[in-house]
Amino acid sequence: KGLISNCISVLTGAAMRKDIELKSDLPPDVFIFADERLLTQAVTNLINNAIKFTTEGKKIYVNVNTFKEGMSEIVVRDEGVGISEENQDKLFRIDKKFSLEGTNGEKGSGLGLALVKEIIEKHGGDIWFYSKLGEGSEFHITVPEAKNVVVLVEDDVTLRQLYRKMISNLISNFKIIEAENGYEAMSIILNQSPSLVITDHDMPLMNGIQLVEAMRKKDSNRNVPVIVISAKLSDEIIKRYRELNVDKIITKPFKQAELIKCIKESVV
Repeated sequence: KGLISNCISVLTGAAMRKDIELKSDLPPDVFIFADERLLTQAVTNLINNAIKFTTEGKKIYVNVNTFKEGMSEIVVRDEGVGISEENQDKLFRIDKKFSLEGTNGEKGSGLGLALVKEIIEKHGGDIWFYSKLGEGSEFHITVPEAKNVVVLVEDDVTLRQLYRKMISNLISNFKIIEAENGYEAMSIILNQSPSLVITDHDMPLMNGIQLVEAMRKKDSNRNVPVIVISAKLSDEIIKRYRELNVDKIITKPFKQAELIKCIKESVV
């Protein structure tokens, strides 16, 4: 919900300049497993296209639905000019730029929808559309839903209970599975395919870096977001985490709001 709301907020000004109303139906309990930056780019492109080809005084609708088990569907529907049958086959071509002027003469790169298709397919989803000239267009994209499992790795039982309470208060419909060390966590991760891993760095048997290195060797875990909670780390260790696609590192002691912010950004 947060990601889609942010995309709408960013483009509200552009819609208002054309007297277009952006309407949305976003259920609060749908969580998506995706690269936040790339999915934001894809959804923003779809909404921006809808604004571009919708005339003044019309509406654009953005909805999120459960598509089928394990997949969510994002739908962007406009009351715009529509796309002729002649041009529909050209929309997703990346080998040849195809661009039309918007209703107010807006220009485009000609690669917007091809890029959206590439992003969605990288996430294991699909994209399709319905359009009728003079009536508008409706674009659908599907992306994997988060599996509603968080793995919490911390060898200090008191801290683990504290973190669990923080997480439960924010995402109550997620199952939280605890582990005392990286070795135990890795066994859980292989069996559960979690939506998020929150881990300490200094742990017996397998530290945070060793855990993430082991995770990233599996294709299914390559994009699982990881939040590291630790005492101050050296620049060398932080650099290694960055190389492993971990960009959320929280230094102890920290405020609850910092962990909440990282969780919200990780579980889209």
